[in-house]
Amino acid sequence: MIPERSRAAAAHFVKVKKQDLLIFGGLAGLGAFIWMRDLRWWDTVGDTLPILTALPLFYWLGRPWVRRPGATLRLTTRPALLAAALFPAGIILDSGFALALGWTALLWSWLSATFAESPGAFLRKLLILPVLSFPWLMADFERISWWFRLSGAAATEKLLLLGGAPIVREGTFLWANGLALSVEPACSGVNGLQSMLVAGGVLLYLKLRHTVLFWWNLPVLAGAAWLAHLFRIMIAALCGVMLDPDTALRWVGPVHAFAGWLGLVGGFVLCYGWFALQASWLTPTRAVRLRAGMAKLPWPGLVLLAYGIFAAWGLVATWRVAPYDRLSWLAFLIWLLPLLWPATTSLPAPRRFARRQGGLLFAACAIFLAAAATDVNALNHVGLAMVLASFQRRDGGLIWLLGAAAWMPLAGWLGSRLGIAPAGFSMCRVLAAAIAASGWVWHFGRLARPAPAAARLVWPRRRVRHAD
Repeated sequence: MIPERSRAAAAHFVKVKKQDLLIFGGLAGLGAFIWMRDLRWWDTVGDTLPILTALPLFYWLGRPWVRRPGATLRLTTRPALLAAALFPAGIILDSGFALALGWTALLWSWLSATFAESPGAFLRKLLILPVLSFPWLMADFERISWWFRLSGAAATEKLLLLGGAPIVREGTFLWANGLALSVEPACSGVNGLQSMLVAGGVLLYLKLRHTVLFWWNLPVLAGAAWLAHLFRIMIAALCGVMLDPDTALRWVGPVHAFAGWLGLVGGFVLCYGWFALQASWLTPTRAVRLRAGMAKLPWPGLVLLAYGIFAAWGLVATWRVAPYDRLSWLAFLIWLLPLLWPATTSLPAPRRFARRQGGLLFAACAIFLAAAATDVNALNHVGLAMVLASFQRRDGGLIWLLGAAAWMPLAGWLGSRLGIAPAGFSMCRVLAAAIAASGWVWHFGRLARPAPAAARLVWPRRRVRHAD
């Protein structure tokens, strides 16, 4: 005899399937279109098909699916409009990622209008699984594939050279004791990265869905996929180092495939241990404090800072190679010293600080846009200086902000035009940064110093006579 609750649940499930057959067919057709529009994943079909498990996992983790009372076939407005905008954009830009986002937005539009979210579920965090169920990473982000290949080959070369192994690298090609190894796009680990993101997303949901650490641990999954990729290349190179070329040529294929599987399993185990450690450490009290601390972070400034570092990354190579910029890194560190000044006393009013910070960030954003439009890299350095200055709690004065020119390559270009010797000019740049930093210290000390007693107005106290 079937229990009453099980019978009601079964009838409810049949009712949902019949009523929502149209939306199921539409989602299935759009999903098939996204998969078939670019068949480059077919070359590595064995590594790509596992990402299809993301949709069953999304359904399983989102249970129980409780239908809203009186819900009919309808869509939530905002996600539906987002899907309507993303699908044409994905087709025009030929972007599988935009199409995957549009498909997920359409799915969420139907789910949010049809089903009530259970108290223990966090379906919005689970939406990463439908996004990862399409092969967009390899098709749209070929640069990531190239970076995985190049960095994996370079790291393998460095590690084996530390052990004294005979290995030579040219780009993504490795020669180990006569065996030639090529890190091909199929071995780039990008497909493994997407599979790792799917499996890791499930682990994150099970362990950290109640906290903001869920989003912060997504880069950990990318790092685990890269380590698995490095392990696979390392094992293949060790075959060439430890075996003669003919034997290594026969064994490198099977060993390489097994090492790839073993690396993914090892990365999965490491991620599980790391997430479980965070879950055990994060008590409810600590979770509340962490959430409050995350809410206080200056997110607009941090986003612009990340972009500024990315846009001005060429500074590192310039400081290392250019003769007039050899000591610019030291000038940069000295210029940053006022940012490390303890902000415990004499802080400005929050409204005044927010107004000054907003003005600096707005100016930095405009400068970054101008740099992208004109392709002038010097503007990126100016924008980075403006973003860094926005993190200063106190008004550091114009002298400190102008002192940022001491570490910019533009100053080196001007020094070369003036005919000054590189060594002397480098010392002048360090001195200029020190003067700007010390000027800020003097400026802050002058503002924070209390007025002398003689300069204060002393009001006589009125004596109050008490009636007897």
